[in-house]
Amino acid sequence: MRIAVIGGGPAGLFFAGLMKQADPAHDIVVHERNRLDDTFGFGVVFSDATEEALAAADAGVTAAMAAHSHRWDDIEIHYQGQVLTSTGHGFSGLSRRTLLAILAERCRAAGVRLCFEREIDDPESLRGADLVFAADGVNSLVRERYRDHFQPTVDTRPNRFVWLGTTRPFPAFTFYFKGTEHGLWRVHAYQYEPGASTFIVEAREETWRAAGLERATEADTIAFCERLFAEELNGHRLVSNRSVWRSFPTIRNQRWHHGNVVLAGDAAHTAHFSVGSGTKLAMEDAIALVAALGAHREIPAALAIFPAVLLSGTLSMQGVIQAQGWQPWNWHMFHSPFSFLAFLLFFTAMLAEGNRTPFDLPEAESELVAGFATEYSGMRSLLFFLAEWGNLYIIGAVVTTLYMGGWQVPHFTQNTTLLNVAQFATFFLKAYFWVFVAMWIRATLPRVRVDQLMSLCWKYMVPMGLVSVLGTAVMMVVFPGGPPWVRYATFGLVVLAMLQFFRRVAFHLRRARGLGWTIAG
Repeated sequence: MRIAVIGGGPAGLFFAGLMKQADPAHDIVVHERNRLDDTFGFGVVFSDATEEALAAADAGVTAAMAAHSHRWDDIEIHYQGQVLTSTGHGFSGLSRRTLLAILAERCRAAGVRLCFEREIDDPESLRGADLVFAADGVNSLVRERYRDHFQPTVDTRPNRFVWLGTTRPFPAFTFYFKGTEHGLWRVHAYQYEPGASTFIVEAREETWRAAGLERATEADTIAFCERLFAEELNGHRLVSNRSVWRSFPTIRNQRWHHGNVVLAGDAAHTAHFSVGSGTKLAMEDAIALVAALGAHREIPAALAIFPAVLLSGTLSMQGVIQAQGWQPWNWHMFHSPFSFLAFLLFFTAMLAEGNRTPFDLPEAESELVAGFATEYSGMRSLLFFLAEWGNLYIIGAVVTTLYMGGWQVPHFTQNTTLLNVAQFATFFLKAYFWVFVAMWIRATLPRVRVDQLMSLCWKYMVPMGLVSVLGTAVMMVVFPGGPPWVRYATFGLVVLAMLQFFRRVAFHLRRARGLGWTIAG
């Protein structure tokens, strides 16, 4: 796969490194307009939970980060001479410049091409790549180039803030609230390496203007803040790095991808520094996309997921469930004949992905030698089959989520506990129904050969998957509201087909008994 990454920040570099490690055959190029060490800001913060998620994706990067991080457990709030301390949180601070150096070195070691001081004036010039990963920041050129498709909203918050640094070491995640004749000032401070801390100053716009800072230079800002927070700085100086007063933009996008272009990090969404870490979210975007690309190598399964996503308008599992209803005719399965086709393809592809009958080719060789799974016995056999059955239940759970309304039930009671029990039971029974279907298929169908499997996939399932995606999209355009008669007709046809199927099953059972055959089970 040829991948072009726009933006050499944490999201772009982390994604490039992860993708190259996932498959060294990928041809990945990172385009960054600045030099590697031309970075805005000072330090970044990660919680223990975030570090665990990053370690699961790339333990090497996380270990290098930990070696350069400053750790703390406490949060301190200073107000009117009092200090409120909350402990047991677990955070670490790291220089943004150090983080970028670690990620860049990881990319180089993996074979990613890094092109710094290269401006991409028009992202269309990279659309020939299989994937364009756009992590070009708050002022994303890519997002603006395809604004009509991404449909971004920018909510510029009224407060003013400035990102500064200081040589004072803070023992905790520190917040100062200080009132003056101009109004209330707030500081958000933390240490990220020995002798270096981030020091963010924030105020309401009227307070900022009353202090005469609307025309302040960086030097004026440093001088003002050192006077204002002289006691808090305890003799230490403030430093600047493109430290101008800003208003924070809350950015959201209706869509995150356009064709083969994907937004990530601040280009896709922003998080205010007081409630979250934009760097943390950007790196989690990279992890999520790498996982999605790796999980959907079964092409028919990936195609069969798209109709459910199109109908729901979200990639969130909870969002997919909530976009459906508890009534069967409101499930995605029965939205149209195309979505029902997608459901059949997805279940079939999941059986193949899980090596279930009739696609259990890995079992064939051991059965020819001495029986299935002869290399396992005792506890190993138990764990092996526990994993097998767990995988089978997960297949049923995903099918239930995407196409059968998930846990939704009628709101029949105000008792929350009883309602939760009913939702759990509903989801479990739906998922376990597909476990039963998979067992039925195992007892009914013979194993296919590998050439039959390849023929089924490429000649039939891939074209049918494309038909289901395009058909669902056309239905959504032609019938935007999803008219009930289409759902009812699809539901009715499926019910009639099932009744005919069971009638034929009953006929063959009666015929077998009439001929004196023994029915197994």
